[in-house]
Amino acid sequence: MGAVRRKLTRAGLSGLLVTHLPDLRYLSGFTGSSAALAVTRRSARLFTDGRYTAQAAAEVKAAQVEIVPRAPAACAVQWMAAQAGVEFAGFDPAWTSVAELSRLKEALPARLRRSFLVPVAAPLVEALRLVKDEDELRIMGEAALTGCRLFEHLLGFLKPGLTEIEVAAELEYQARLLGAEGMSFETIVASGPRSALPHGRATTARLPRRGFLTLDFGIIHDGYCSDMTRTV
Repeated sequence: MGAVRRKLTRAGLSGLLVTHLPDLRYLSGFTGSSAALAVTRRSARLFTDGRYTAQAAAEVKAAQVEIVPRAPAACAVQWMAAQAGVEFAGFDPAWTSVAELSRLKEALPARLRRSFLVPVAAPLVEALRLVKDEDELRIMGEAALTGCRLFEHLLGFLKPGLTEIEVAAELEYQARLLGAEGMSFETIVASGPRSALPHGRATTARLPRRGFLTLDFGIIHDGYCSDMTRTV
């Protein structure tokens, strides 16, 4: 949190609303699907709903957790507005829709609706995430190695007559067995004439006896993604 607070100070802000889930996970450790993080120069508080009471308590170390019945982002904005010394709070316009910004402003007292929320000129958290530390590099390497293992397994699994969907299913099943949180994106399996499609989704088409098979896949390991493309 220290690094993001230093960026806050340089940007002339006294608070920051974080709603983009990868940014939120990076700062707090929380892996749920619904939350908002409020960061001020003195404290940080994560807002989420009752589904994540136990999970947030176990995962979040760098912020206090508050369970709310509705709209975590609106609650986060209200909390920041009530903190002493917080005059302006930044938000990332790249991850905030016009409709969501309107809802956030409506959650504020009328006197603050025009001035309290300020779009940041450049993403603050994303800039921190660009520079990887040793632990992050290790995790990324493990994610890539898992992809290599999956490809090696497929080489012994592939045979003419299998459908592309069967290939994708086997790959994703094995990925789970190797500890993947999930796939980085929808697995691409394209065979025969379809192998010319760079983003060909797996279909019921069967692998031919002769021809190419394009594979494009990746896994998520501890929040970090791998991406591999191979042609057989």
